[in-house]
Order: sequence, then structure tokens, then C-alpha cells
Amino acid sequence: METVLHDRWGAIGREEWTALLAESPTNTVFQTFEWHAAWFQAYSVESEGFLVASREKGRLVGLAPLVPRRRCGKLGCPDSNRTQMIAYKNERI
Repeated sequence: METVLHDRWGAIGREEWTALLAESPTNTVFQTFEWHAAWFQAYSVESEGFLVASREKGRLVGLAPLVPRRRCGKLGCPDSNRTQMIAYKNERI
């Protein structure tokens, strides 16, 4: 497994993000590409956001959208219960 830190939130495209989310137990509107795009735009952190992406044999198997701690830590705010990583079912990230 390979894990990469991307320095911008849009480094993973909508199609790949959506395919991963469709197979994830955390599949809610709060983990969608569209939700994250709107959040980053609304809070003006597009240039500050980053992603941790895990791949197995080239396939995206895990994704963690993040912002610097001074901006709330994980995407959203610390008291949010919708800040889970996105991963395929049965994948250990």
C-alpha cells in the first residue's frame, strides 16, 4: 500500500472520489466531493487544504481530507461527527 500527502484538496478527482465513497461504510452526503468542494470554498481554505490518499495497486482505497489545525483540524470542526476517513469496506488504512 502506498500513502501520499497531496498539498491541495482537489488532487483527487470527483470520479475517483465518488467511486471510493460508493464502497465506503461512511457513505454520507458529508463525505461527498461536492460537500468538500463547497466547504473549502465557503471557508476560503482551498489553498490550505490537503489530502492523505492511500492506494493499493493503483486503486484509491482510502482518503482523508484535512485542513491545518488552526482551521479546525480535520475537515469540519472538532465537534463534528462527520469527519471520518473515507475507505473501502474491509480495507485497513
